[in-house]
Amino acid sequence: MSMELTPELIDQIIFGMENQISYYYLDLEQGKVEEESQLEEEQRTDESRYILIPRWSSADGFQLMERFVDSLRNPVFRERLREALASRKGVFRNFKNILKEREDIQRLWFQFKEREMRTRVLEWYEQVCEALGFQKLGPEREETEDLVLTDFVIAPGNPELKDRLEEYDLKAFREACGENPRDLTHLLFLARRALVPKDPDKLVVFQASTPEGETAGIVWGTDAWLSPQAAKFFDEDPGVSFLLQFYVEPEYRGLGLARLLLDTYIREAFGREMKRVILDLWGNAQSMGRVLDEHGFSRYRSSFYLDLDAWGKNG
Repeated sequence: MSMELTPELIDQIIFGMENQISYYYLDLEQGKVEEESQLEEEQRTDESRYILIPRWSSADGFQLMERFVDSLRNPVFRERLREALASRKGVFRNFKNILKEREDIQRLWFQFKEREMRTRVLEWYEQVCEALGFQKLGPEREETEDLVLTDFVIAPGNPELKDRLEEYDLKAFREACGENPRDLTHLLFLARRALVPKDPDKLVVFQASTPEGETAGIVWGTDAWLSPQAAKFFDEDPGVSFLLQFYVEPEYRGLGLARLLLDTYIREAFGREMKRVILDLWGNAQSMGRVLDEHGFSRYRSSFYLDLDAWGKNG
């Protein structure tokens, strides 16, 4: 014997857990939650039918927030939320105020909390079933990442965005090559910019926007073009699209936007019957290699540089 836990009943149990004013009981026969004041003493002591719902303490809430912060892949808000948890006063209030600044992060929190609370209810009910000899139920987990990604709009970049591409490009390049000397980083940046066509109409640009219209990330590239002199070496257009850069603003990282932008670029190139997509990963951007492997990219070259000043001193 076992009682089915419907989503509505789980919500009632969670409400009973979080209520700090009254105690609540689960009625196994009727499949509903009853407040303690609605039950007679004889009913409350009938443990074969009425099961006291455990309370959700402030310590439980704090531990839940800690687990959420540990799971958060957004580096900016992860650090801010950790600071809020480390504060001595107004921990819960500070935590919630930070979440309110970003609807997508706040939604992640609500989804995380709902999933964790649901799992807690199912685990508790399993213990009840085991104690009473009922059939056990296993907790079910739900994926939430795609629900968050659907909040962003992916669309071709507008002319205004194309005018700002060099700004985004330099920002991404400096971040990826930040450990290199600044003059070397800038030299490499200028050399790579030689691939960028001056005509913005030749650029392929996609932008990820928040529901409020803010730019959260961008990806752009250009198709290979051949000069009349070079064209004579090819029987047909090589069909190569150079993905020059993709960048996600720090506060929107960890949600899978980079993967989504990359997938959008690949699908668009395939739709135009391009044959290959080529991109270079600079500096610490090579950490994206795993994502590229998942999309079927092959590694075809590596780049190295030698610091001759250091070489001379050590030689």
